[in-house]
Amino acid sequence: MVAGLQQQSGFMGLKYKTFNLIVTPYRLVLAFIPDQMMKEAVTIAREEAKAQGKGWLGQVAAQMSWLGVLLRRYQTMTVDAILALTPGSFFIPLNTVRQLRFRDVRDREDQVRGTELQIETTAGRYTFTLVGMSEHDARKELSRALGALVK
Repeated sequence: MVAGLQQQSGFMGLKYKTFNLIVTPYRLVLAFIPDQMMKEAVTIAREEAKAQGKGWLGQVAAQMSWLGVLLRRYQTMTVDAILALTPGSFFIPLNTVRQLRFRDVRDREDQVRGTELQIETTAGRYTFTLVGMSEHDARKELSRALGALVK
């Protein structure tokens, strides 16, 4: 799974939608994460830290692991259940994927300010910004599952 992909949306791309990418044998599942689901996962992560006896700082730090809470939840669900969990989730059939490519996003001063994942399919291109994991980790995860499709 590639955790925490953002896709620009709304007027002039000022809004973002957040997804987790789950690779299955036949499709790439993009599970939409609405704000309420994120807030619930943050609360669960904080409560788990509290139950482990962690103090206030430990609980605050644990809140950053909310994507892991969602990962554990997905592992207990079927792919169809993940897709049905939130409107806005969708999938891309693997047989339509031409390539997945990582690209540095640069600002006006030519400084790298992030990494994009572009998924090129026979129907078009999907572009996401990596926010939940590093390019190295995402590339490793996707290369392991998809091999030569990852550039």
